[in-house]
Amino acid sequence: MMRKIIILIITVSFSFNCIAQGVIPKEIRNIGDQVDLDRMQAADGSRYINVKGAPYLTDFFVPATIYPDDDLFFVKYNAVDDEIEVKLSATKTIILDNSFKKYTIVFKESKETFVTLNEEGKNNPSYFIEVNKTDNVSLYKRKTKNFIQATKATDNYSKDKPARFSELEEVFYIQLTPDGPVKEVSKKKKTFLKMFQNNQNDVKNFIGKNKIKLNKEEDLVKLISFISTL
Repeated sequence: MMRKIIILIITVSFSFNCIAQGVIPKEIRNIGDQVDLDRMQAADGSRYINVKGAPYLTDFFVPATIYPDDDLFFVKYNAVDDEIEVKLSATKTIILDNSFKKYTIVFKESKETFVTLNEEGKNNPSYFIEVNKTDNVSLYKRKTKNFIQATKATDNYSKDKPARFSELEEVFYIQLTPDGPVKEVSKKKKTFLKMFQNNQNDVKNFIGKNKIKLNKEEDLVKLISFISTL
């Protein structure tokens, strides 16, 4: 186990050093062959100027494997715009276009798996993090931030507020059928139960007996595991 950790650290350090020196490692050079660059956009860092905070989950690009390409790249997740940015070189970054191709991104350090899914009622796909995936019903979540515009003081007693990014928020989603759309988990038990008309009493009893809270990840994992057996 220790040997694997040391190898990973050496690999990551080497790759970052190569980027800094303008020498792109093989796995990053090959992204042009692995991912359809013609269907991507250039990442535009100028979209947010003089904003307090950052839109990303991580401060730096971190290693992750991108499927179906099955290669290691350095990436960052933009939690405001729901975008995966991929580092191609020291001066070039691209955004994965998941509107035509479904991606799975497995982050090496956090072990989180981001997948491309469609939310019910929305046309464009989004990235969701796998929480509890079963053959029947599955649980996902999104980590999101919001961009808040700057505001001017309204009187002599208030101050100008700079543009900023909100605190990170986790929102849970449920997938009722394999490969189907996901739907946001309601924190209201009555609304949540409407999704399970055929097993409403069983789900209701399980929630009550186990004191399930619909806003707690560990409780939702237990609940989805039970629902998958119905």
